[in-house]
Amino acid sequence: MSNRITMQDSIVTGRKFVPIGSGTISARKRLANILTSYKDVNNRFSMLVIKDITSDSVITPEEKALLKTRWDELSSAYTRLMQTIEDSGLGDMNEVTKLKEAYATVYLQLQNILADMNTSSSVPIGFENNLSSFNEWFNIVSQSFATISYGLSFYDLRVSSSSYYLKEGDIAVVTATLYKGSEEYTGEYLKDIMDTISWTSTGISPHAGYEGDPVNYYKSGYSVRVPYSAFDSEFSVRATVNIPYDILIPS
Repeated sequence: MSNRITMQDSIVTGRKFVPIGSGTISARKRLANILTSYKDVNNRFSMLVIKDITSDSVITPEEKALLKTRWDELSSAYTRLMQTIEDSGLGDMNEVTKLKEAYATVYLQLQNILADMNTSSSVPIGFENNLSSFNEWFNIVSQSFATISYGLSFYDLRVSSSSYYLKEGDIAVVTATLYKGSEEYTGEYLKDIMDTISWTSTGISPHAGYEGDPVNYYKSGYSVRVPYSAFDSEFSVRATVNIPYDILIPS
């Protein structure tokens, strides 16, 4: 979903419901993977090296060989970075789109430069500006994810149930609550967030009859019936919500 990051939490049970994991941990882990990928790209890409190669407006075969090595390393790391971003559902951010466009422009020019590795070539018009644009958007997106990761650290989705000890055939109501710090979140985005909630269960059947609080969307509930065949087996219930980027940016 556009301009959102997914947060999940779940509970598992055999004879009782036990909260596991954390919505914040799973979402922040994905962001941490993105920031790690950024460091990988940054470590492999030196603006100074490429600017030095292109400083005299002519790229010799020896410089092309070095340029190709540097670019191949960058391209590989960049591809992993983009895949991590897409897997996290953040590929539709405007900043990411701008970064992709800047990368594509530089990539096309470099393909032309490296088409003939045996002769010298002139530096294409606008190449250094395009390279600087890519580097600028690279830094902007990196900072955006760092900011989102920091903002997300204040929020947590918690799934719980008042039906702690269960027996066969019991009907249990599971509740998802969004927290900001140690307090339940009741801000202006609560309805928007809870409208996105989805529930999944494994080894246990949904039970109709509970739809949460339609008045203030303070919490969202999900009702399940413990199957007779599952008394000694493990089953789980998971809630997923989408958090708008807007509330993740510290004011």
